Amino acid sequence: MNSEDFQVSKQSLTYLIYRGQPQFQMFQEFKKFIQEAPEIQPQIIHSSQNLNEQHNLDLAQIDKLNKFVQSKGGLYQAESYVQYFGDFVSPNVQRFFQIQLLNLRILKTITPNKELQNLLAQANTLKVSLSLLSNEQAFTGSLQLTKLSTIIQFENNQANLYSQEGIYKIGNNYQGKFGTHALVTCKNQDKFYLALLQLKDNKVKEKWLGKTISIYQNYAIQFEGSKVIKYVELNQEDLELIDQWESYQGFEDCQISLREIMKLTDICYKYCSMRKQFRTTEDKTERPILTYQVTLTRLINAISFAVMFYISAQEARKEFFQDIFMKKPRRQVSKKFVDFFSLYITEHCVYVAEQLRDVFGGFGFLRISGVPQIQEKLIWLSSFYKNNRIQKLNDYLNVILDIEKNKQVVLFYLGQYFMGDPVSMLRELGPLTLGNVSNPFHVFGYHVAKIKEKLLQQEHLKYSYSAYQFSQLTFELFASQKFFSLLAFRRYRASNFILDRLLLNQNFISLSLMETNLSNINFIKQQIGQNAQELLTVLNILIDSYEFEHYGILLGQTDQEKFYGKLIHASKNENNRNIEQVVNEIRKPVLDLFNRSGL
Repeated sequence: MNSEDFQVSKQSLTYLIYRGQPQFQMFQEFKKFIQEAPEIQPQIIHSSQNLNEQHNLDLAQIDKLNKFVQSKGGLYQAESYVQYFGDFVSPNVQRFFQIQLLNLRILKTITPNKELQNLLAQANTLKVSLSLLSNEQAFTGSLQLTKLSTIIQFENNQANLYSQEGIYKIGNNYQGKFGTHALVTCKNQDKFYLALLQLKDNKVKEKWLGKTISIYQNYAIQFEGSKVIKYVELNQEDLELIDQWESYQGFEDCQISLREIMKLTDICYKYCSMRKQFRTTEDKTERPILTYQVTLTRLINAISFAVMFYISAQEARKEFFQDIFMKKPRRQVSKKFVDFFSLYITEHCVYVAEQLRDVFGGFGFLRISGVPQIQEKLIWLSSFYKNNRIQKLNDYLNVILDIEKNKQVVLFYLGQYFMGDPVSMLRELGPLTLGNVSNPFHVFGYHVAKIKEKLLQQEHLKYSYSAYQFSQLTFELFASQKFFSLLAFRRYRASNFILDRLLLNQNFISLSLMETNLSNINFIKQQIGQNAQELLTVLNILIDSYEFEHYGILLGQTDQEKFYGKLIHASKNENNRNIEQVVNEIRKPVLDLFNRSGL
């Protein structure tokens, strides 16, 4: 083998090493295909190019690679090849196929055997958007939503939307649900609207609505006769804002984080599902504490919360580092700021633990206690599950009530502090303009305070809804928005509990270094970057070391049966998460990280 054969990314190199010679042969085959098709290779992005021009280049690559995937029998059969796309194509194109891989892994993980065959057949021809909306329409050859011959007809104080074209549903597609509502942009005469629809389609059985049928299914819905519950007129600034948000880089980065979140959550779920308990003292038959059917909805909801918090946490860290290292590198960080950041991390950990307990059953005893000490070292569990569940419902209501009263206040950190002065933790967001659209916090404030107010306050503040129905409907509306903004920075605190906590731990390291060695800022900055890269590397290795076959067991190929036997034995006899022999194999990659001299 030549040295140039290994000119691949770290991610693909890890995959090659783990999977061995057969994967190397696939890599060589794909490399030859790339060399014979130069139009697939990354294009130089010039500063003069706008987002649409860059997007067109990406679509050309996607179209060519999609034909290659189909020549291999579909995405399911070509899954291994996709691992190497990132070595030869642009980052956006790599994200596109990574999302498709995530779809397959979810299908293979949580789909019952009897449904698996049909769903994978659909997945072979799956096409998933880069932004859940406009890019999907362009790639599949359909029309953009803003160009559809769609009208809103007003009759008897009701509005109905009619369209001659079939357009893709914008609802909870990424959650795998047939939602009962969707948000679409449409045109009536010379005016544009954002309409909240109550979906109606003869192809969709009523019993499917709001229930999980399959994951990430591309499903075209004819909107003729669908009821428009509420509509909001959009000005030109609104339309440009939505277009910019869909192309915002942070959104696509969020899509990538979903893959890691899904995998890590799946690891913990599988571990919990192997733990046994007796149903009653008379019934000595061992059964899993959790089943796929019981956990599916909770799991998907938790992932959505995790993505929301992931964006806001990353943004807070970015502002923090920029302020420290770029604006005021030679002044000591105020104690009040350090205290605030510590409080933020503490609350974050507590709420992560609560959300995870909710996902894995919670209520009564710590069913998540079976999760190994990977995260036990990083988060701790609270015992107020029931109270927090009630509080979660109240939070939904309070958000809407605050909007109705024009008192939407968001608690967050914007980097607006001064050394030695108290930290400003409470700030009301002003109106959004094209000048600050790149700041997700302003995007959040704009969409929640302006659009949500008009969509929700009149129609859904009705006493006829129970608290549970109202919270479910509100969550569906939140989750179905195509601009997927931050959605209550302080209210939804579930996140990627390994990656996020490790990086927060890194922040503590940097803070302590800054307080003890203020003259060495450059070294600290370099060390933070190095530590962050090591954390991500270890995380990738940890993630890639697991198998995600249907009903499979985690931790590699050779140790599965042995490890599974240990878990059963430990669960049967002690039901204790602190058995070193059981958890060492899982937590060792992370524990090694904390023992590195670089930290």
